[in-house]
Amino acid sequence: MTEAFKKEMEHAPTKDYYEWLCRIFDELGWERELKSKAGTVPENVNVLEVGAAWGVSTHCFFERSFVNKLTTVDIAPCPRATEEIIDIENQPGKHPEWDFRQGDSKIILTQLEKESYDFVYIDGDHSEDGAYKDMVNGWELLKPGGWMVMDDVLHKKNGGPDSGFNVGRALWKFIYDNKLQATLYPSWTGFAVIKKPL
Repeated sequence: MTEAFKKEMEHAPTKDYYEWLCRIFDELGWERELKSKAGTVPENVNVLEVGAAWGVSTHCFFERSFVNKLTTVDIAPCPRATEEIIDIENQPGKHPEWDFRQGDSKIILTQLEKESYDFVYIDGDHSEDGAYKDMVNGWELLKPGGWMVMDDVLHKKNGGPDSGFNVGRALWKFIYDNKLQATLYPSWTGFAVIKKPL
């Protein structure tokens, strides 16, 4: 754990976000279902992370031994996420492959192989249109039976005057358009979890 990450964990809302995300990630259905069938935690889980910023979610995903590959997409270079990856790779144990792609998620997500991820995490563009497109594109990349998690769906900035921030509205539109159900987790800014039907 880098010193920068330790400092982030001193910020109560960031720590709350990290702990909720890790809890959700660890408790999702594929792990329980596959473990009950195979007798062990699967080691071939592929994760797509849209938006990395300071590397907090990157850290959560990359330190899990059952993750095979983590693909991170962000419009910024994300040096903090890179520092977290390097720090974890220097620790003993198995580490996933990391594929970082810098650029616009609206373009990059359309270039990835469809139905190739077990878990898709959306925390990129926070505008209604941008978040909705990330959800639509991310959904196409998700394997049947996989999980998509959206961050900031209950954030207080949602729908604020001139904020350009409306992940919540994008989520409701996505659910309505696709006749889906979501589970909400009341973390600091709110997570929504949707399982893709088989």
